[in-house]
Amino acid sequence: MNYYNHYSNATNNIVSQSFHLIIEKKAMNIFLCELFSLSYWVIIILVAPRLFPDNLEHNRKFVHIMIANWWFFAIYLFNSFIPAMLTPLIFIFVNAYATFGNSASFVGGLKRTTKDYSLGLIMYPLGYIVSLFFAYYICTSRAFAGIGIMALGYGDGFAAIIGKKFDYLPYYVNGSKKTLSGSLAMFLFTFISVFIYSYLYSLPSPFITSLVSGSVGTIIEALASKGTDNLLIPLSVIVANICW
Repeated sequence: MNYYNHYSNATNNIVSQSFHLIIEKKAMNIFLCELFSLSYWVIIILVAPRLFPDNLEHNRKFVHIMIANWWFFAIYLFNSFIPAMLTPLIFIFVNAYATFGNSASFVGGLKRTTKDYSLGLIMYPLGYIVSLFFAYYICTSRAFAGIGIMALGYGDGFAAIIGKKFDYLPYYVNGSKKTLSGSLAMFLFTFISVFIYSYLYSLPSPFITSLVSGSVGTIIEALASKGTDNLLIPLSVIVANICW
């Protein structure tokens, strides 16, 4: 009996130690993934003003486009919604402080001076959280929700750059200036980026998905104002492609 008890206790200790080692390893992996995720955002934001010290719009759009590439890491590194959304969640608060509080913070250099765009910095990470929610809870494929991020990052990012560079046929929606050149760039870059993304992740009907994404994203970008496009573009593109 004593031998049996000793053997049973030894077995329980081994199982308990193994369980704790597994938990510790998973915790360390999550910590390292979170550290990498957060570092990516921080590095992009810090590098931008050094690349474009005298051009706020190029600074903003470099960040806008490059952060979109974070999506590829996120859906690979994180197996659930909560760990994946922590970095965007942190930047909602950081960007809110930069927008409504001390503009001298390290993201303050991304803030436009006009109040029309005051929500853009906040809506941008919120758009990522919404996309991650669809990826982990609604879409059958985690990668599918990335089409919204491609439209937001590449489509909307290059639309602003080209629209300001080639100020062709301007029009106004709710007091916000838009251009036909910017809208065409929005459609083109959304279509191309979504098509490549769909091909890479073997999403169904890449051409139709790209066409729907480009059309819906362009309409939303044209109609949205005060930075709300950073939320509405990925949301509308994902929903439109789910519905069709």
